[in-house]
Amino acid sequence: MIPHHSSAIMTSSHANFKDPEVRQLADSIVKSQEREIMQNLAFNTTSLLNSISIMKKLKENKFPFVWLEPMLIIIIALICYIIL
Repeated sequence: MIPHHSSAIMTSSHANFKDPEVRQLADSIVKSQEREIMQNLAFNTTSLLNSISIMKKLKENKFPFVWLEPMLIIIIALICYIIL
């Protein structure tokens, strides 16, 4: 999603609008898309930290279902790949 929001910022900030209302709208788009990017980054960081925490528990054998360990590692890796 970050590239999507970045494209909106680039398009809105580089457009040459003569109408002040349209320029104001473009500026508000830039601000809202920057906010969306920050929210995405925060979510991605939180997800990654949660995954790291789970991986540490798995490594320390504190996870109660040892037979699920390989499956969880694959799932966590896929989640990290999709998010990042």
